[in-house]
Amino acid sequence: MVDDDPDGCESFKDILEAKGYKVGTTLSGKAAIEIAREHRYDMILIDMKLPTINGLQTYLAVREVNPQAVAVMMTA
Repeated sequence: MVDDDPDGCESFKDILEAKGYKVGTTLSGKAAIEIAREHRYDMILIDMKLPTINGLQTYLAVREVNPQAVAVMMTA
């Protein structure tokens, strides 16, 4: 999950882990891209409004290194 709101990340993480999912979180698009180079995730939840690079830019970069991942774009 990529969201610049730490509380939002933690809440989603807690909910998904309670359902049995393994969850990684980060607060920036740049960090998400680096993580995607090292780990393969099945799904990525991406906030559209991120600092430095936005959610769409993050998605496009992650897609280059992990084309099989499904992305869900979200915003508050």
